[in-house]
Amino acid sequence: MEAPPGFEIRAVEVEAGGHRIYHADEWRDSLVALARGEIELECVSGERRCFGCGDMFWLANLPLRALHNPGDGPALLLAVSRREELREATDEFCRGARSYLT
Repeated sequence: MEAPPGFEIRAVEVEAGGHRIYHADEWRDSLVALARGEIELECVSGERRCFGCGDMFWLANLPLRALHNPGDGPALLLAVSRREELREATDEFCRGARSYLT
């Protein structure tokens, strides 16, 4: 899949039964689509939220601990973001965003 001009797409796979420690910078400015499998987002409170194939979500600056794959097959996340030079121009817009995940 080719990204439109000014954007980049990054594929992140989480193995079946595996997890990925959450690092906010990794998801900065990205809209994430779950292209295959399912993912549970583990909040710092321990609560988990489950997402399935086709769901779209935002992972930047959330109070998360890890991403878990509870499924039998690999989960594939596609992170779409603006290229670095475009991010800098609009970062101020995102600074005031709040999360409602606990």
